[in-house]
Amino acid sequence: MDFDQRARILLPHHFNASTPNGVKRPFRQKTRAGCCDEAKPACQRCCRNSRPCVYEALPPKWRSEGHGAATPAVNLRGSSEAAAARRAPRSGNIHPLSATTALPFELSDAKNGTPSSVLMRHTHAHWDTIFPMPHGVAICELLKSDYVIRNAILALAACHLGYSSANPVQHRIAEYYLGGLAITGCRELVSKSPRELGEKGVRSLLTATIFISLLGYHSPNSEVEPRHTKPDTSQPTNHDIDASRRAASQNSFDTAAYSWAFSPQGDRPDWITLQSANRFSVYKVSLVNSRVDVHSSMGFLAGILLGDETKPWAETALTRDFSDAPAHWLRLYELSDIQPPFRPDAVLTAGPREAYGVCISILLFLRQVEPVRRNVSQVLQFIIKMPPAMRQLMKDGDVRAFALFGVWLGLMCRFEGLWWCERKVQRNYQTVLAWLVSLKLTELPGQEGLDWSAILDDIQSAPNPDTWRTTIVKEQSEEFG
Repeated sequence: MDFDQRARILLPHHFNASTPNGVKRPFRQKTRAGCCDEAKPACQRCCRNSRPCVYEALPPKWRSEGHGAATPAVNLRGSSEAAAARRAPRSGNIHPLSATTALPFELSDAKNGTPSSVLMRHTHAHWDTIFPMPHGVAICELLKSDYVIRNAILALAACHLGYSSANPVQHRIAEYYLGGLAITGCRELVSKSPRELGEKGVRSLLTATIFISLLGYHSPNSEVEPRHTKPDTSQPTNHDIDASRRAASQNSFDTAAYSWAFSPQGDRPDWITLQSANRFSVYKVSLVNSRVDVHSSMGFLAGILLGDETKPWAETALTRDFSDAPAHWLRLYELSDIQPPFRPDAVLTAGPREAYGVCISILLFLRQVEPVRRNVSQVLQFIIKMPPAMRQLMKDGDVRAFALFGVWLGLMCRFEGLWWCERKVQRNYQTVLAWLVSLKLTELPGQEGLDWSAILDDIQSAPNPDTWRTTIVKEQSEEFG
């Protein structure tokens, strides 16, 4: 057989570019997520198989184009970062959930809401993205054994899904339902007698309160819409602080950062009350029942929040003196005759000046905390330990109380990637700072105007950790010089 019979060589001119006759293939729209359909918020196949839907892993640029949900910190399957994350060992030797996992507890599902089984799987798969604490064995044991903590964790997982989803309705329903169950469980724990509560109940209450408080920080939209009003010229034009506060409170800022700070609703600071009410209830229990060791419970909570890194936990901020406090703080808040330590029971009944002292004592410590993820729980102590008198001063629109609150908001702005609080923190920080500037407190006569100018500089520089560190070093050098 010659060469022509054994093989055939195809040359470019042999190709016929004409379209062959026949029926065209039906058009099927491709999905960027790789799922079987484009149903929202999760595809039908993933819901049927009870597995996480990769819609939650769409790149951020696709979310702006309207192609589905997106989670900025989560990558598509198959990417190098996602593969490295899957290869990385989990803390506490916690293994990933399989496609069919038997849970040793019952889950409550909200009608028309995201199933709790989906939330449980999302919690386990994306713990480091959702929660500002390590994924350890201790918290997993609490999740399995305590229904109050479990409902609070799942509510926060639903909140995260709603934050990263283009259609968050189902996730919001689950968030409100499970959050309501968690709050109801905490109220039941608080209503128990000290003998019934015991050490286990105190730990359960403290841990559940931490997760519930994170829900209070998250707000997807502005709490109140901006109002356009004309200035009231009938108010005095002198530099009286109370008169200036009343005049400024009647005028709204035309800004996208409008917050709850000047809402006409009387319950606007209630989210702050949520952060601290249960903790003070625990202190009341400890005063009645000496068998409940609150310090041991706080050490247990430190292990939950920080894992093995319990050394940075600072639960003694109320014992700090005012030796490193700026002089303009001491003059403005009249703290020359008030010195720490502040006992927990005294904080509950503190007057206005003592309330200022408690908050300043905490801020003096927090301004030296590095803005890393493991220190978030320490910065939240300002809200958790805020005295009731301080909350009342803020509700009444006290200028000095809002100044301290503005410093803390600035410190919170230093932390990046906190999905559950960055919107509320940035919005309130901008609004509080704009309100204080509008009062023209720096034009007050004498030393008072200079002190207000200095504290406004502190608020403006609070988000910059380098500025605060330089200020601290300068104050220490002046003290020893």
